[in-house]
Amino acid sequence: SHWGFTERFELHGKLGGRGVHEKYPKLFYLFKDDSLSQQGFLFEIISYLFTETLHHTPIEFNQQGMVKIDLEQWLHQEIKPLPDSTLLTQFDDIKDEGLDILMQPISPDYYHHVDSLFTLLEDEARITMDLMDDTFSFQAILPGELMSTNADTTYGDTLAWKITWEDYHTNDIEFIATSKINHPQRLLWGVLIMSVVIILVLLRKRG
Repeated sequence: SHWGFTERFELHGKLGGRGVHEKYPKLFYLFKDDSLSQQGFLFEIISYLFTETLHHTPIEFNQQGMVKIDLEQWLHQEIKPLPDSTLLTQFDDIKDEGLDILMQPISPDYYHHVDSLFTLLEDEARITMDLMDDTFSFQAILPGELMSTNADTTYGDTLAWKITWEDYHTNDIEFIATSKINHPQRLLWGVLIMSVVIILVLLRKRG
């Protein structure tokens, strides 16, 4: 607010992007056009899950390099040749086998960390795929006179954004709006009070 004469309201929200292009870009093409959905998008996701789990596991650099060699060899020789349909139906077995490769050479102290991290990344991938066909809306109420917004629609003091998976598959979505309420009566009283104060000060100086 500005001295109580004007109230200003600002909305700045953000919906985090799913990072599809960086993590598993073939999933994006699967959504965009089925003709571009090459075999291998599930291998890309599985490979990301295991490599990221290894990357964020706090083990010694030399040991991590040895595990990485074994992991990449297993992924490219045994998992990559399999079709997506087989990867989908046998995912639990593949998960167990891959986690064994990650855990076998490291201390048991890290087993829980590895399993929890993989599960977190797995859930993230599942949520991303579940959201592919969803459309939802976000609404906010901002009082006063609307000054600016990037909302899709506005009616009265309500702002609405329509959101599809394509909007945030990679980048963040921002919700921005600004409004204000003027209080002319407060301004009038403020001017009157200031005028009286100024007159009193001038009269005191003259006296």
